[in-house]
This record gives sequence, structure tokens and C-alpha cells, in this order.
Amino acid sequence: MITEYQAFDAATTPLVPGVSLVEASAGTGKTYALAMLVLRFIVERDIPVDRILVVTFTQAATEELRGRIRERIVEARSALSGAGVEGDATLRQWLAGIKDKDQALTRLVRALLNMDRAPILTIHGFCQRMLREQALDSGQLFDARLLADIRLVEQEVVEDYWRHQLYDLSPDQCAPLLALYPTPTALLAGVKIGGAVWGRIEPAFQSVAEGLTAYAAARQGLGRWWQQHQERLQAVLHEALQNGLFKKPMTDDFPHWWQAMDDFCHGRSPHLPGDLDRLGPVGMLACLNGTKIRSAEKRLALLAGWSLPEAEIAACGAAIKALDLALRGNLAQALRAQVTQGLLRRNRLSFDDLITLLAEALVGPRGPQLQRLIGARFQAALIDEFQDTDHRQYQIFSTLFGSTSHFLYLIGDPKQAIYRFRGADIHAYYRAWESAGSLLGLDHNYRSHPALVAAVNSLFAPHLLPFHPVAPARTRAETGLSCGGRDLLALACCQLPPDSLDKKGRWSSGRARDRIIASLVQEIRALLDSGCPVVSGEGTRLGARDIAILVRNNHQGQACYEALLRAGIPAVLTSRRSVFASDECRELALLLRALCAPGDPEILKTAMTCSWFGLSGDRLQNIWQEGDGGESWLERFQGYGQCWHEQGFLVMMGRLLAGERVFEHLARLEWAERRITNINHLLELVHATIEEEGLAPAQVLQWLIQLIDGDGTSPEKSELRLESDEQALRIVTLHAAKGLQYSVVFCPFLWYRGRFAPPQALVCEGPDGGRILDLGSPVFDERLQQQAEDDGAEEMRLVYVALTRAISRCYLYWADVRPGRTVADARTTALAQLLGLADQEDGQAQELRLQELSAKLSGEFRLLDLEVEQVLVPAPETAEDQEEIVALGCRTCHRSDLESGWRLHSYSSLAHFTFHDPDEPEPVQLTSESGGVADLTGEKEPEATLPAGPGFGNLIHGLLEENSFAQLAAGGLSEARLLEFCGRYQQDVELSPLRRLLVRTTTTPLLESGIMGAGVPVESFMLSQLAERDCLREMPFTLHLRAGSTARLNGLLADQPTVRPVAPQDLRGYLTGFIDLVCRWQGRYYLIDYKSNRLGAGMASYASEHLAKAMREHNYGLQYWLYSLVLHKYLAQTLVDYAPERHFGGVCYLFVRGMDSAVPGSGVYFDRPDPSLLDRLHQVMTGGGA
Repeated sequence: MITEYQAFDAATTPLVPGVSLVEASAGTGKTYALAMLVLRFIVERDIPVDRILVVTFTQAATEELRGRIRERIVEARSALSGAGVEGDATLRQWLAGIKDKDQALTRLVRALLNMDRAPILTIHGFCQRMLREQALDSGQLFDARLLADIRLVEQEVVEDYWRHQLYDLSPDQCAPLLALYPTPTALLAGVKIGGAVWGRIEPAFQSVAEGLTAYAAARQGLGRWWQQHQERLQAVLHEALQNGLFKKPMTDDFPHWWQAMDDFCHGRSPHLPGDLDRLGPVGMLACLNGTKIRSAEKRLALLAGWSLPEAEIAACGAAIKALDLALRGNLAQALRAQVTQGLLRRNRLSFDDLITLLAEALVGPRGPQLQRLIGARFQAALIDEFQDTDHRQYQIFSTLFGSTSHFLYLIGDPKQAIYRFRGADIHAYYRAWESAGSLLGLDHNYRSHPALVAAVNSLFAPHLLPFHPVAPARTRAETGLSCGGRDLLALACCQLPPDSLDKKGRWSSGRARDRIIASLVQEIRALLDSGCPVVSGEGTRLGARDIAILVRNNHQGQACYEALLRAGIPAVLTSRRSVFASDECRELALLLRALCAPGDPEILKTAMTCSWFGLSGDRLQNIWQEGDGGESWLERFQGYGQCWHEQGFLVMMGRLLAGERVFEHLARLEWAERRITNINHLLELVHATIEEEGLAPAQVLQWLIQLIDGDGTSPEKSELRLESDEQALRIVTLHAAKGLQYSVVFCPFLWYRGRFAPPQALVCEGPDGGRILDLGSPVFDERLQQQAEDDGAEEMRLVYVALTRAISRCYLYWADVRPGRTVADARTTALAQLLGLADQEDGQAQELRLQELSAKLSGEFRLLDLEVEQVLVPAPETAEDQEEIVALGCRTCHRSDLESGWRLHSYSSLAHFTFHDPDEPEPVQLTSESGGVADLTGEKEPEATLPAGPGFGNLIHGLLEENSFAQLAAGGLSEARLLEFCGRYQQDVELSPLRRLLVRTTTTPLLESGIMGAGVPVESFMLSQLAERDCLREMPFTLHLRAGSTARLNGLLADQPTVRPVAPQDLRGYLTGFIDLVCRWQGRYYLIDYKSNRLGAGMASYASEHLAKAMREHNYGLQYWLYSLVLHKYLAQTLVDYAPERHFGGVCYLFVRGMDSAVPGSGVYFDRPDPSLLDRLHQVMTGGGA
């Protein structure tokens, strides 16, 4: 086994067959070395570019590598053609060693011609291609597609498992399972292990049925003991309570606990009592008051005299533990088997499936043939970021390319292995290190200031073993910064002084964060100060885009982001955080919930609280208190929901965003660009999932909620996108910063580490090298301790990544933070270990240590000023100041910037922008002394107890639309049927008055006497008289609009008493909607609409003049003119001899609360639109003359 590293020279190190491991420390030019290796294989080994496999970590990295490789080949070709090479000493050195330049040129030209065929892939892309191209030998599907996010499939498997295990059980059997895991999601969390892969489960476990049998036996044993000893034990414990022998929790809770125990042991309740172990000696000992019984021997003697059921409690505990293990163990097995099966049924594969299937195929029955086929495809393989692979990936590459007939270069840096939470396994790197034929290392840093390179070497050499120091390749003049002729030191160690509010001087995490951010903002303002600019050695001025802040989590990043923007410093928050974790996603879920239940006012009210609609609390309350305000919103959302079903998600969302002016509302808020970027990103992802999976609206909502409630992981495509400002400072999480570099880097939170509850499951390596899923074995705690040590080692590597991102200057912050519920003690972190502060318990001693260390590392030490406050944008004190700030700070938002001219229109969207007549008085309601609406006639509304509001209106619409009018008129709708509708629309309604209202609605003659049609009297009719064949309920329509305008619409209908003007807008696209009822009576067609508005407390409130006012107030007149146009055009197209005077009977708006069977036309607003005006309206709506 080779143990000594050799320096790797990209131009001269011999290309050796077999396995070569190349350690590429941060900043040592790994990508350049990869491109040079490809170039050399092409020229020196005459390997075609399409037979050189290059594998890297992300899709973005593959594109960068492809570009860099192409660039290197072009440079070499140009040099060989006589153009020469400027600046690249390594390339010049390599070219000088080429003997046959014509042959080399020929090979390079051929490579450029085939560059598009070069296999530069991610590991998953490589596996997918091999499985597809060698489908017969790998035993896989030819056309299986990749599914990036498998959580929906996982959830299906868990829910199926849950149903299979629990649904047929009795309450006594269900109770212990539900006590362990109340939901399928909670159960899934009990086996979650990140991306780790396992081969077997420890310890062995039973079936759930066997576990339940053992649990029942243990419970029966405890029950028998209780029946025999209950009275004796109760007397003993009561005496102990009276003597104060128990701690306060036991004293306070004893009656409830005892009752729960008694119910459980006598079989009256299936539920496990809380603190069941109190009944055993160990649990009872913990309840004893140590101040009353100070001696441990006395406490034990006391318990011995009580004769507690030690064996029975132990048996119950063991049975519950075995049941827990059975439930989780069987689920883990089901997930591994059934998730892949579920994906294959959909013709899909997950990322993990790609790797597992190829690894298994290579060692399966057809493995040797598959190895030969793939091995023959490639002569050389270069594996980038090898430290982030796992044992399966290493198995694939070593099996295929590990022999001396191939060149296998594994390139990575174990010091940057920081993705264990995604399943990466640093031990795979060490196994490769043990078996590699040559160990190589890049030994020059081409990124950082010499002082930073030296500091990193000095700090990490004792902690990251084996550590191979690197030498700086750039000079201080090239990488240094200066300000006013003064050179800035490359490293600044900053300490937060002791907290005066804490007696030990230690900080809470939150206060430390805020103080450091305040200081950090001040320092960045100083760096960007135009009065004393900071410049590089090349004379380039430092800008915000050259600075990065590295944070541990997104909460810290958001805090920095907001502080910088308030200070006037442009900043962009970049991270691997998923857009599904954003506020915009949660608001989108509320919106989709309302769209999936368009008739539910309560769900819609919740959705309307979103920032998307710009509604204040007062405005929202007013909308739903107004007679028809909420109904207008319900109608619009019903239209959006219908649009989704008929035209698709993106069309619907475009209509909603434009119709509700969402982006206009968001533009008035802070972080508007971030919000709008997230919304557009989410809509793309939702649309892509709908297209890929064929999801219905309800399934889309379920999918989105599961992502929101998930574990925070998400596909690469769902990572938050940047806003557009390329000149802004970058705020980056440590994991996302890997591979990036910035002139100035701030590391303000390396002292932070979160504290989490111990996992219920972990994956570890067994003695035989196999991967074990441990769900609670006897050595679980030991393995958990080993995992904690591995976490500590990875945290040290994360600090290494942070301190190697800077080119010119790095700020390193220390805060002595005390442990909290979710925050670890700062002295136990990797940073404390690195800086030698783990054993320094005094703030002054920490300060001296940091001063000494800063001097040793040629850096500067700073004790932060606690008087510095975060800079906020001051509020304007005068109207003039406010106007000036608005003029400078706000962007004008034009509707034309936010939507196209083509739209889907509806009556609701037009009426939403109704103008209120300036000369028209507000409607006045007379109130009685009691505060209610006054009844001027003494005649009460017949069904005054029925509720108001859009929810009740939806109930009435539903009943009239889905039931026979004759049945309603006869009062024949069963109570069960009525309750079904009330439940559907969530209305708590008295059934008797509801039934009477329906009878009156269907038995009231709709037309007053004296109405004429075509010169003859028209006979009135009731809804109950209509035959079903003469009724068209909820008639949908779509009217094509061509270059119309609301301005001409307003002008045409200006004289109509029930129509109000609407805001100017072009009418291009389609007008869509639904007409409640179109019916035929005696050869005439009538348009009928139901209204549940409450106009007053008495029947006089529904007189004709009040109906007309209500029609105008809510602009129902515009609705019936538009609907009449639709019916007019429909009849003209369907009736051969259509004559409006004979066939168009008119419009009836039924205000159902005011209808009276004894009074024809009561509660009915009737009109017959002028046919000639309808024709002119059609011209206006479609772009003709008015």
C-alpha cells in the first residue's frame, strides 16, 4: 500500500494506468488539472474525447467542466497552429514536450469536432445513461424517466403500510401504536436516515402482529397484579403523599395518573397512561423527594417495602419497545422494496435507484458481460469531487475502471467532505486511498493571499489528518488589498466581548448574532466607503459583489440580508434552501386550498390573508360584512377553479395574478423582488410536476403540502434562485459556498452549532464492512457516540471550507455563547477546538489567546464595540421628507409591465373594478333602537333566522341546481339530504325555515301581470312548473373578445339604471362564466339568476324600487346584460327562426328572501333587454363600432 503523496504536475506527471487518487486542496486548481488531464489523454494516449468519462457532482459543474475542457483544447490547438500561448506557463511547458506536433494537432481537431459527444456527466447521469443504453444486460427499462423528488411515492407507501397495519385492529390494539406514532408522518420520521444506504437492519424484529400479541400478554399480567394489589398500593401512596415524600410533579398529577392507571389495568381504557414507568421501582425512585429522604439507602428501602410490580412493568416496557421496533423495522423494509416498485409502475427511477440498480447489475448474473460492455466504452475515467461519493459509487467506478487496462483518476479533497447528511461517505475515500496505485496531490494554492494560505496550514494541520500543506502560488501584491495607501491584513480575528447582562459574561445565541451583525454591517460600510476606497493590487476598487457573508443556516442569512438592505447595502441571499420552505410557498398552498374548494368561504377567507392580495385586516372584515363583497370573491375563485380544470394550471395562475393584481400588491412590500422571484419559480415547479405526474388539483395541493411539511430536502431545481442584481453582496450558506471564492469573506457564525434530539435510527458500518440500519440495538448508544464524533469531524471540515473561500481578506468571529435548548455550547464547537478556546472559561483568557493567535498568523485582532447598533433607515419626520424618500425609493408599477393584453375575462373580474358614482349618495339603512335594521312596515322577513353571507348563498345555489324544482316545491327533500348540503357548504342552518324558503322560491310566480311579449300578454310561471327537459342549469359559456374596451361598454350602457361604469381596460381574449339557469316556458327562453342578499328586515325591503337599487349597487345590471348577450347569440345560432320578440322572454333575478307565493313577481327583478342594444353590445365587446 502506497502511503506517500507525490506532487501532481498537470503538465509532466506521468499518466499511469490503474487507480490514481489526487488530493486537491481548496484553491489548488482542481478544475484546471482536470481539463489538462483530458487534454493529455487526447494527445499523449490518443484516447478519443468521447471515450474519456468525466463525472462530477452537479449539473452546473458539468457545464463548467465542459466549457473549461473545450477552452483548454482550443488554446492548445491555437498554440500548435502557431498562435502561441500567453500567460499559461503550465500549458507552454506541456506543449514544449510534445514531439510530433502535427499528430497532436490532428488529435485536437478531432476532439473539438466530437466535443458535443464528450461524456461529461453527473454520477446520476452516468448511471442513467448506462442503464438505458445497456438495458438488456442491466435488466432495466429502456425508457424509465428520472423523478427528482420521490416524497409523494414514499408517502403513498407509508400510508398504505399504515392502513394495512392499523385499520383492522381493535381499539385496544391500536392504542399502543398510536401512542408511539400518532400519524403516518410521525412514523416515517422514526426511520428517516437522510440519504444513507443500508444493507441490513439491527436488531432483529418481529411482525407487528407478534408484537401486539406480546403487548397484550404483558398488559394482562400488569392487570392481574393491579387487581390484587391496587388497594394496598393506593393506601401506601396516599400516605406518602400526605407526608410530602413525592416531588411536586407527582403530587400535582397523582389523581389523574392513578385514574389513568386504574382505567388501563381494568380494561376500561385502551390508552397507555403517561409515565407508566412510575409504577416500577426506577420510575418511582425518580419521583421521591430527595429533601425529605436524603439517604439513597432509605429511599431504596422505602420502595422495597412497597412491593412495586417490577417484573410486570419491565415486561410492559419490553413489549412496547419490541412493538416500536416491529412497526419501524417492517416499515423500513417496505420503503426499500415498495418505493422502487412504485416508481417502476410509473416508469420512473429515483436518484438512489440509478446508483443502486447499476451497482447491483454489475455484480448480478449478467455482471461480467455488463462490465465488459461499459468498460469497452471508456478508456479513462476522471471522477471529480470524489470525497462526496459513497461506497456504492466507489464500487461502480472501481469495478468498471479499477484495472490496469483503464485510467481511473479519483480527484477530491477529504478536508472538504461536508455532505454526509446527503449520504456521502468519507470512508469510501479512505478505502480508495488504501487501494490506489498512486497518491498524488496538488500542492499550490492559486486562490488566496499568502498569509491566508499560511494561516490555514497552521490552523488545520493538527486537526485534519492526514494534512498536506500547500504553498501559495500568488504573491501579496497580486492578492492584497489596500486602503489609503495602507495594506489590509489578510486575516481579522474578531471577538465579541463578555456580555454584561450575564454574570458569567456569556452570550445567548440570538443576542450574539444581532451584535455581530451590527458590527459586520458597519465594517462592510467602511469597506465600501467612497471616501476611502479599498483597492486590489491591480487597482480595482472593491465592490459589494466582491464580498460574501458565510452563514450556518437560512435564519442567520435572512437576518444579515435584512440588516444590509436597511443599511442601504445591496445584498442577495443565496443558499441551498428550497423554495418550498419560503413564505411564498406557504401562501401558494393557502391559495390552492381555496381553489380546490371554491365554494368554501372560510377557506377563501384564510387565503385572502395572503400578502398576494394586499388586504388589511379592516378591509378584509369589510369585504365579508358587505352584502355581496364576499360573494364577488367567491365567484371569482370559482371562475379560477373552473379555468384550472378546463385550461390548465399556468393559464389559471396567469389569470389570477393579473385579475387580482398580485405583483402590484407585492411591489409595495419589502423584498418584493425576492417574493416575485419565488412565486415565478414555484409556478414553474408546480407546472412541471403536473405535466410529469398528471396530477389533478387536489393531488397538486397534497404534493405541495407534503413538501412544505417535509424534512427540508428538495431537488436541485427547487433551490432558491438569485434575484437579478449582479452587483450585490452575496450571503451564502457554508454548504452552498463550497467551490466558490470571493475577495473578502466574513465568517460571523462559525461558533454556532445546533442541538437536535437524538435520532431514532442511524446507519453505520458493521465489522464486516456492510452498512447497518440500527433501529435500537444494544450498541445503539455506542454507535450514536461514534456518529457524534463523525459529526464533529465534519464540522471541522466545514470550518476549513469557510476559511478557504477568501482571496484577499477573511473575517473570523468568535462569541462565547452559552448552551441553549437548540444551541450547543460554543466552547464545544469545532471553531473553539481550532482556535484553542475549548478550555478557556474566562473572557479575558479567550481574548489573550486570540491576540496571540492573530499575531502568530500575521493577522489582526479586534474586540468588537458593543455600542455599535444596527443601522436602520430613519423614518421621515415631515411630509416633505416623506415625499422625497418616496420619490427616490419607490418604483412605479404599471399594469402593462405585469400582464399581457390578452386575458380571460369574467363578469366578476370586470365588476371588481366598478367605479362608484361620485354624485350618487351612499345607500342609507334605517336602524331600529335595538341596532337592527328598522322595519318600516311592521312586516317581518318570513325566514329572518336564516344566516346571511356568501356561504349561505352557495348553499341555496347548490340546492336549486342539484334538486328537482317540483320536489323542492313540495317540501319533499329529506332531512338527510338537506343536512348533506349544509355539511358540504359548512352552514349551520335551521332546516324548517330553510325548507320554507325553498318552497317559496319555487312556488312564487316570477312575472307580474301585464307583461307583454310580441304584442300579447305573457303568462307567468313558477320554477316548479318547469319540466327538466326545459331547464339548462349552470350553463357554461365562452365569448371570444376582439379588441373591445370597457370605455365603449360604459358609454353604451350609460343610460341603463342598474349598470355602473367599470375601470378602463382592453377587452381582448375571452369572456367566460356560468349562468345559473336558462329555462324555456311556452316557447320563450328566460335567463334566471339566484341572489340570497339580505336587503332589510321586512318584506317591504324587497319592493321593486329596492330591488333596482340593489341591482345597481352590486352592478348586477352589467352581469345580466353580458349574460343576455350570451343567450341572445346562443339562441340566434341554435334556433332557425329566432326572433328576439318571440323567443327571448327576459331576465329574472330572484332575490329569494323576498319571494312570496301569494304575490306574483315578489322578490323578482325582471327586465327584457332591447335586442338592438344587445347587437350593439356584441359589436363593442368584439371590437366593432358602438
